[in-house]
Amino acid sequence: MEFRLSRWLSAFCLGCALVQTTTAAELQWAVNHAPPFHIVDGPLRGQGICDVLIERLHLLLPGVKAKLNQMPQLRVTRELQQQHQLCFACMLQPKQPLSGVIYSDSTHQYRPHQVITRPALADQLRRQFGPQPAFANLLRVPNLRFGYPAGRKYGILQPLIDAHQQQHPQQVLQRTGDNETIAMLNMVAHNRLDYTLEYPFVYQYYRELGGTELTLLPLAEKQAEQLPGVIGCGNAPQNQQLMPKINQVIPELRRDPVFLQALRRWGV
Repeated sequence: MEFRLSRWLSAFCLGCALVQTTTAAELQWAVNHAPPFHIVDGPLRGQGICDVLIERLHLLLPGVKAKLNQMPQLRVTRELQQQHQLCFACMLQPKQPLSGVIYSDSTHQYRPHQVITRPALADQLRRQFGPQPAFANLLRVPNLRFGYPAGRKYGILQPLIDAHQQQHPQQVLQRTGDNETIAMLNMVAHNRLDYTLEYPFVYQYYRELGGTELTLLPLAEKQAEQLPGVIGCGNAPQNQQLMPKINQVIPELRRDPVFLQALRRWGV
């Protein structure tokens, strides 16, 4: 009897340990190879904006574990909308929330996207449309190809992109895979695309890597001067429980000197 009881207690305690392991507070983060949001290799590994955000956030959330899952942006969006227990650290706050996704308070601000193209084409577009062209007008120029990383969203410009892609699919390229941000700029530089949309700080990183000189064009569309960055999570039960805790420490995160230094480092 004592032997059977001992075996039962051992099995019961093992079960307790398993329950504790599976129910421990944990944030699962999607990470992709899209510098300088996440930098997953090289001498600057772990120094991307979103890398530092995750690190500093967890210092403010003792007892909440972090698990990193590397995946392309298109899969990130799909899994968030399927309400998986997954979060993405650097999203734009959308006017229309994605179905199945919950959002934190704003963690930081981005400057508006700009068109990035080759210098000669930039001069041509300025002559045609002025120094600050409307993105809607650029999309109407025949024979120009626009490209962007698959899964990225561009705020108020996104409906223009979606409509243009539906009407003229041959003029729009969505690229999937690793290092999509830098790959798009290389494609523009080598005449495989005519222009893309990107943040100025991504171009800064590209130039630090020795990338070809390109030209940034600010846009006429009334983008907000500062675009709120947020944490987006799939609407899973544990994420629902942890989001209030995240929001509670975001004011401290926004004052965190290491996080602020990362934002200054990349010109965000």
